[in-house]
Amino acid sequence: MKTSEYLDRLLANYAGTFDIYPECELGGHRYSAFGQFYSQGDKYVLTKKAKLWTVKEHEYVLFVECGQVTEKLLDQVRDAMENVLEPDFVRRGEKYPEKDHMNSYLTAVFISEKAPTPQVRGLIRKFRFVRNYLFTMRGRAEGRLICVDLEQEGICANPASKALLPLYRKVFSDVRLGRIGFRKAVEQGRARACSGVPTVRPAD
Repeated sequence: MKTSEYLDRLLANYAGTFDIYPECELGGHRYSAFGQFYSQGDKYVLTKKAKLWTVKEHEYVLFVECGQVTEKLLDQVRDAMENVLEPDFVRRGEKYPEKDHMNSYLTAVFISEKAPTPQVRGLIRKFRFVRNYLFTMRGRAEGRLICVDLEQEGICANPASKALLPLYRKVFSDVRLGRIGFRKAVEQGRARACSGVPTVRPAD
């Protein structure tokens, strides 16, 4: 299985709810793809004029194809989280995220030809990135790190990524079964590929 085959099917899963940017550049580095998701939930009493609360959630995903995950690559994605995704996408250049912000997940996905070394595997599992804003009154941001190993068809991830692992395991069987990938879905008009540099969704 090639990294491009796995990524193509993985993006098809994300495309249902995420804006997908294939082959993007972010923070001076090129990535195989980038995805961003935005959700807003509102609670009303009787009518929409009587709003109790609003909750906004976001996720930003960097997809990285590589021969093998290295410490240098781990440092690169941490730098992207700390110096691009968190300040520019979560806080939008402000001191705190927008009003009603609840959660932002910053996810990096490595799709690797070879299995990571034991040392790198340990770094992935221990990876932690958390930012709380005004004691969580303006929500929080959390980093997720996942390594898909095509050599052994294994997955290594940090604890924050636990809920995503069933999807990543399923993609292995989807590729073998020849299920439609992202590129084909775009050709058929069943998915949309964004172009250019990923942008921050404007505030409401």
